[in-house]
Amino acid sequence: MKIIITGGSGFIGTNLIEKLVIDHEILNIDNRKPQKNGLYPYWQNVDINDFKSLQQKINDFEPDYIIHLAARTDLDGCSIEDYDANILGVKNLLRIANQQKSLKKIIITSSMLVCHGGYYPQNQFDYAPTTVYGESKVKTEEIVWNNKPQCDWAIIRPTSIWGPWFGVPYKNFFEMIIGKKYFHIGNKGCTKTYGYVGNAIYQIEQILFTETKDESNKVFLLEIIHQLTLKSGVMK
Repeated sequence: MKIIITGGSGFIGTNLIEKLVIDHEILNIDNRKPQKNGLYPYWQNVDINDFKSLQQKINDFEPDYIIHLAARTDLDGCSIEDYDANILGVKNLLRIANQQKSLKKIIITSSMLVCHGGYYPQNQFDYAPTTVYGESKVKTEEIVWNNKPQCDWAIIRPTSIWGPWFGVPYKNFFEMIIGKKYFHIGNKGCTKTYGYVGNAIYQIEQILFTETKDESNKVFLLEIIHQLTLKSGVMK
């Protein structure tokens, strides 16, 4: 199969390409260089906000599947405009995807942060973000629902993912825990949830190659595999 992965130079994308390239023809669309030298042959330097460049690359490749990972994912933005890639980029991709006659399915990546920690959404449209990044991902999902792809599609919401090729902020957090440098202030504990990237890749692959045409079940939470309970004192 011919599979486009947007944002394939990122942490999850790098692991995903390493897995899928064994059996499939892969194109990584990203405005950042691959983290791994061996993945350069699959990379095209394209900004998803640049409609014409994105359209040309996708049209030339004629994909069977698209996995959309590209996004701004940090929490440093001050306004929704700072996360334009999560809004304009998704609009561009969906518009181009509907021009693809060979496209069987597209997966759009959202985030668990469309709801704040500890909040359990009642349905696919129940949002409770507390960060601008989370708000931008709510916009991502709303764009998909308002511009439904003609092919099969699904939305995935990863939790905090860790593993090979991961970086800030989660790498720093794990290094602090391992080095016994983390100190949780206050009397109220909390639980941080994490998923291992290998499990996330398996889940993405299963969702990609499984029919998901039931509109009452379009949003998939990538399973929480690990939990850390933070309490007062130094974590050991």
